[in-house]
Amino acid sequence: VIQRSSVASTSNPPAIGTAKTKPWRKARGGSTTTTPDTIGGSNSNNNANIANANGISTTINNYYNFAFHTNNTTLGDFTYPSSLFVLFLLVLLVRTFKRLFLPRFVNLGRTLGRSAHGPDWENDNTDRITKFGEYVYRLLYHS
Repeated sequence: VIQRSSVASTSNPPAIGTAKTKPWRKARGGSTTTTPDTIGGSNSNNNANIANANGISTTINNYYNFAFHTNNTTLGDFTYPSSLFVLFLLVLLVRTFKRLFLPRFVNLGRTLGRSAHGPDWENDNTDRITKFGEYVYRLLYHS
């Protein structure tokens, strides 16, 4: 037989998602909000240096807060200007990575082919060497 406590709780349970139910979401710095709703929204994680910064650092900080500390889904909507900007930055990052590392992967393939098959194989199989570099890039891209 299970006996229940005779003392009834008179307080209301905490709301879902509050600092009482999720202690990692406690507001810092006296702010009651834990996540910004818009790009210019308040962020409770700002320290004094970032809060007083001007210009590009404030803009970068606002985009960082929007990307990682927001509770809305505007990054999933490509008609929103900020999501287009984030997509543009990601495309530039991937293209820069490919531009810098694809020639190095091709050189790696050339070096491995020359050491395994000799210098004549390198001259006869330039397409294979190029494909090797592209395959190594795809492997890293997809993993």
